[in-house]
Amino acid sequence: KYYHEACIQKYPPTVMQNKGFRCSLHICMTCHAANPANISASKGRLMRCVRCPVAYHSNDFCLAAGSVVLASNSIICPNHFTARRGCRNHEHVNVSWCFVCSEGGSLLCCESCPAAFHRECLNIEMPEGSWYCNDCKAGKKPHYKEVVWVKVGRYR
Repeated sequence: KYYHEACIQKYPPTVMQNKGFRCSLHICMTCHAANPANISASKGRLMRCVRCPVAYHSNDFCLAAGSVVLASNSIICPNHFTARRGCRNHEHVNVSWCFVCSEGGSLLCCESCPAAFHRECLNIEMPEGSWYCNDCKAGKKPHYKEVVWVKVGRYR
């Protein structure tokens, strides 16, 4: 496969080397996100996304929830989910409290997950445009058999 250098560098497991890079298609995104030094991240059978350079071990502890399994080694990862217009269950929702201090107020909301933070709690300047939390930037996703928080309904 061929990638633009700027595109492949967006994926956390990619490591630029002398005359190329270590491709993220050969490293489990979940194992790498948990510990970048983990050598087992590149061992074992990997399921690879057919649309981008993302791979996961083929078990419920590594495979990102929402992945569409196409074959024994091919998936479409949840990065390619497209919300349907008018479908209320597909609307992006952020929490109304800070993930650090649990208080409300003026919050910086992640564009990819429900997380929200006070700018002061993260000790960062107000970013321009879209913003993604550190977990989303690192490629962390919910997994099957993992306990997650969920909001059901629209109660305020």
